[in-house]
Amino acid sequence: MKAILPITAIILLQLLSHSGTAQNNELKFDLVEGPNGKPLGKINAITQDPHGYMWFLGQDEHCLYRYDGNRMISFRHDEVNPNSLGMTLLETVYADDAGIIWVGGQGLDQYNPATGIFKHYRHVPNDPGSLSANLVSIILRDHQGILWVGTHLGLDRLDEKTGKFIHYRNEPGNPRSLSSNAVRAIYEDHRGVLWIGTGFYWESEINDEGGLNRFDRNTGTFTRYLNDPKNPHSLI
Repeated sequence: MKAILPITAIILLQLLSHSGTAQNNELKFDLVEGPNGKPLGKINAITQDPHGYMWFLGQDEHCLYRYDGNRMISFRHDEVNPNSLGMTLLETVYADDAGIIWVGGQGLDQYNPATGIFKHYRHVPNDPGSLSANLVSIILRDHQGILWVGTHLGLDRLDEKTGKFIHYRNEPGNPRSLSSNAVRAIYEDHRGVLWIGTGFYWESEINDEGGLNRFDRNTGTFTRYLNDPKNPHSLI
């Protein structure tokens, strides 16, 4: 396989090539076509793996795309193939440092490019160790190698040895619990602190206390940063 330039290097080279000719600093874009020669349409999420491949979630075609700079390969759900992509509603995609691709939407899928197999994690009503909900919004692997999954019913931590999840949810009356079960963002800062963004402004039945949460790994509790109408310096 030929070497693939990092996407940042490609963008820089394009900018430098145009800077000498474009007097108005106008950026130029080239159309990237799908496998069928048509535009990709609506893209939900993008990630890049350690090998330089770009991965896209196509909302219109309900598929996962892999792009090497020249060729586009698509991965779709196949009802007769249990090793194929396990869903059609796709929300987020994440490539970890090992090159494993994680897809979230109607559950959580793990794709291993070496085997070409998708492994599925789903919510099972009678299994407390299963995924909290089959609505996944965000995925992150932290510096300790722990995989975190944001769902519409809380924050999940995957134990990859057992395939089970540890759940962190909103507990009414407990201000040290997650402020809202609608987890929309997960970020790890340079100190290894996890920050959790929660809430749906347009869904009042879910948005109990949407806001920002700082996770304490030692205690498993959260510090909430919420909007206070009486405090102009609180979260907006």
